[in-house]
Amino acid sequence: MNLNSNVTPGISQTVTGGIYGGLQKIVGVGLGWYPNDWIRFYMQFQYVNVDELNPAGTTQIGQQFETLAGRVQIAF
Repeated sequence: MNLNSNVTPGISQTVTGGIYGGLQKIVGVGLGWYPNDWIRFYMQFQYVNVDELNPAGTTQIGQQFETLAGRVQIAF
């Protein structure tokens, strides 16, 4: 997702009137297991890369991180 608005790299966002929000990319994998009709297990992994410049448009301040989430659902 492109989170930038009206900016040019190397030019301050105050000059262009825009925002350096960055470029976000997410890759995710999910797994679900249903051992019976009333219990579910879910697990999800995501790799996130946010490519973002500082307000002056000169320094990379983005992040890379991974998330792992799990969930158990019981219906009664």
